[in-house]
Amino acid sequence: ATGTATVDAGGPISVTTRDDAAIKAIAIAASGSIAASGTGLSIAISIGIALAHNRIEKSGAATIAGIPRVMTAASVTVAAFDTASIEVTSIAATLSVGVGAGTSVGVAGGASESTNVILPSTTASIQDSVVGTPAAKVASVEVAAESSSSIKAVVGAIAASLSFGVTGVGVAIGIGIARNFIGYEP
Repeated sequence: ATGTATVDAGGPISVTTRDDAAIKAIAIAASGSIAASGTGLSIAISIGIALAHNRIEKSGAATIAGIPRVMTAASVTVAAFDTASIEVTSIAATLSVGVGAGTSVGVAGGASESTNVILPSTTASIQDSVVGTPAAKVASVEVAAESSSSIKAVVGAIAASLSFGVTGVGVAIGIGIARNFIGYEP
């Protein structure tokens, strides 16, 4: 509550805010390649990339401000509650097969990356206000702010390469990266 009015209550006074936010994301990439040659060179290349970028940015405030007189014989409570969660699964899978009578080459690359950011701001306050008087006291005053955040990230990359021939070359690379930030910018 904000203003210049007087608040007189016959029971408890409560100013409360609650904010709950959640993101659930799935990013999947799959690729495959097959190359075959009866006489010459056979080259198979496969690349798969899965990206998941998630962000929760929010603020919540519960406030009694600028009230010259807040009166009750009961309790005064100002509370702000905040929860935020991100759950993400990011997976990349690649397969490359090269088959040839001569030289065969199979190259597979899989990459999975997830960046997750939660920036919460939660406040509870009593500002520039008079709560009760020496002659008319309130039962209790509680000012509380609570914020909880969580990130659960499962990131994986699978790459497989097969080559068959007189000369066979197989190369496979898999990379998985998860970056999680709560309370600050990356």
